Amino acid sequence: MFQSELDIYTHSVSDTNVENNGFRPIQYLGSKLRLVKEISEIVESNKTSNLVCDLFSGSGVVSHFLANKNAVISLDIQYYSTVISSALINGRKFSKEEITSFIKEATDNAIFSDLQFMYEPLTSLEESLLKSKLASDDDKLKFASFVENCSVYSYLKSNNLFPDTENIVLTALKKFEERFKAATELSRKTSYCSLYYGGVYFSFRQSIMIDALLFKINELKSIDKPKYSILLASLLSTLSEIVATVGKQFAQPMKLTDKNNKPKKLLASRSVRDRNYDVVTIFTKWLNEYSSNCFQQPTNKSITSDYKYFLDNCKENIGCFYADPPYTIDHYSRFYHILESIALYDYPELATMNKSNVGNVIMKGLYRVDRHQSLFCVPSQVKGAFTDLFEGASKFNCPLLLSYSPFEENTTHRPRLLSIDEIISLANKYYESVEVIEIKQHQHRKLNQAKNNTEALKHGEVMILCKQTKN
Repeated sequence: MFQSELDIYTHSVSDTNVENNGFRPIQYLGSKLRLVKEISEIVESNKTSNLVCDLFSGSGVVSHFLANKNAVISLDIQYYSTVISSALINGRKFSKEEITSFIKEATDNAIFSDLQFMYEPLTSLEESLLKSKLASDDDKLKFASFVENCSVYSYLKSNNLFPDTENIVLTALKKFEERFKAATELSRKTSYCSLYYGGVYFSFRQSIMIDALLFKINELKSIDKPKYSILLASLLSTLSEIVATVGKQFAQPMKLTDKNNKPKKLLASRSVRDRNYDVVTIFTKWLNEYSSNCFQQPTNKSITSDYKYFLDNCKENIGCFYADPPYTIDHYSRFYHILESIALYDYPELATMNKSNVGNVIMKGLYRVDRHQSLFCVPSQVKGAFTDLFEGASKFNCPLLLSYSPFEENTTHRPRLLSIDEIISLANKYYESVEVIEIKQHQHRKLNQAKNNTEALKHGEVMILCKQTKN
């Protein structure tokens, strides 16, 4: 066992108060928010220059905290991560007057009015159902049917063949389609979140407001990148807060009935709550939060890139790498595909599946066809992915700090595709010194209540510190 071959350092977490440890922009699986101080201390004690690189930045919390004392390169293959990290490490501060003015510009125009008119049949139906607060089982079942069948994208792509759709939903969809086809090309193009995710992940009233803000934000993309980034990041944080899903991730919309078609009362209550959140109020709150917490440092960089490409082509004098790649078979892009599509604003094709007696149908999760699949999550590719990481990072002759969550084989935790012993064995091929640092008292949040998903770990997080010398 590696314990007999390596020194084990115990690093205790004395302060787990979120407010004292960093800034949480979105709900994120495996977030290192409660570990940022410990990560920073290790980086500061071992770095060879004041330029540090977060190779899998995710929600950007580590990049943001490291920017307190360093120039930072924040890297991720997902564009939404780039946007959030950019807002945090090289953002722009907004005054209250600027926020008010921006929202007024986004909503006080013909496009917003067109969207409201276009979606009114669906908005009215949804709000009439929500008005009951889903008090009775019958109300809950009607609303469950609405959520199950109201996807505009699925309806338009299905050649209008919705055999299981209740008449009231189908009638609303047909009225919407008439208005959609009669609308201007610009109004149809501005219908983005509503087209893809309205009624399913967000209420239609919410999605219309999201569309109005998103359209205005993207006008700034080539004009003022820091302003664009912090506005878009604030919108992504808003989506993470209001989305009507279990755990506030985006892997699946809420299934409001059980296998016997009985309503799930708790989820119905949560759905009513989530769909009543006011987008403008929460967006304003987040914009204020980013303005108060962001760095305005042009030397910080936020890059959308594959880690291997970056390591093969980067010429910077990196002083330390921090890496927190995925370790299980769960592809993180599945949990954040909506944030990615909203950030890209690229009108993606959605994935289909074959359904018996029906043919190809849009998947319930409304996933992008080109959703990123990490090699770290593929059993046959994971060793190669870690080898590329160690080989590429070792060429910079600076430390690599790697996060790892242990897996206990006698539990029902989601297995890691590589054991810590295997990872250390690979690291030793490229680094002279590999130390394991145990972080006690830290526990991951659960993915969900299913017994085959990750549960709180007894021994928490460990860090693997790889260095070229043993000094």
